[in-house]
Amino acid sequence: MCQSPTPARHAMTHANPSVQRVAQGKICLLSNNIRARLGGCVFLSIVRPTMFLSVLSVFKPTSADIQTRISTAVDRTEGLGESRNAQFSPDGRFVVFESKSDLVAGDVDYVDDIYLKDLTTGAITHLSGGLNGEEANGRSLNAQFSPDGRYVVFSSAANNLVIGNTNGKEDIFRKDLTDGTITRLSVAANKTQANGDSYEACFSPDGRFVVFISHAFNLVAGNPSLSQIYLKDLSDGTIIRLSASAPQTKHRQTAMAQTSVSVRTGAS
Repeated sequence: MCQSPTPARHAMTHANPSVQRVAQGKICLLSNNIRARLGGCVFLSIVRPTMFLSVLSVFKPTSADIQTRISTAVDRTEGLGESRNAQFSPDGRFVVFESKSDLVAGDVDYVDDIYLKDLTTGAITHLSGGLNGEEANGRSLNAQFSPDGRYVVFSSAANNLVIGNTNGKEDIFRKDLTDGTITRLSVAANKTQANGDSYEACFSPDGRFVVFISHAFNLVAGNPSLSQIYLKDLSDGTIIRLSASAPQTKHRQTAMAQTSVSVRTGAS
C-alpha cells in the first residue's frame, strides 16, 4: 500500500482507534483494548527488497477482542484460502481486500481475487471478475480505493478482464464501482500494450493520477529496460516516467511503492 515517506529506516506509526490485523489468513478488526495491549503503536521495518510489519508484543486475540471478520461469504461462511491487504473505503463503509477463498458463488479457481465487503449489509462483491461473468484467469493483487471511493485500482495477471489484452503481462486495472466497468491503465498514451509487468498502483490525493511500477520499456519514448515508476493521467490518458533509474528487484514488495511520489517537471 502507498504510504507517506518516513525519515527513519524503522518508522513508528501510531495505531488507529481500530487496529487491523491479518492472522492465520483471516482478516479481523480489533478493538481499542488490543491497541492498549500492543502499546498503541506498531513498527514498520523496511529491509530491502522486502517489507515487514512487526509489533512490540504479540498475543492471541480472544473472541471478545474480535469485532468483525471481514473475509467471509455473505452468509458468514468461512473461506478456504488466505485473505490479506485490506483497506477501508474513504467513507469507512466498505473494505477491499484480496483473497484465495471462494467467497462468492462460482469462484472456484482458488487464485487471488479482489473482493469488496459492505460492512453495513454484509454483502460481498467480486471485483476482479472476467468479461461476461467469467472467472479471471490470473491472480489479482494490491487493491486501492480512489479518494472519492468510486474506483478501485489493482494489478492482475488475468488476460480476460478487458478486450484485447494479449501481452501476457501483469497489468494495472481500474474498476468503476458505479457501473462495473474495468479499464486497463498500464498502456502507453497511444494504447500500446506494456511489454513488461506492472504492479503496486495507487491514486493521487485528488484522484486524477495513478502511479505504479513497471518493468515495461515501451510505455514512453526512450525508456531504458529497467524497473521504472510511471504516472498515468486519467483525464487524458497521457503517461510520464517519474524515475530516472529505479532499481531492479526480484520481489514485488519494493520500498518505491510504499512512498509518495513527487512529479518531476520535464520528466519523459
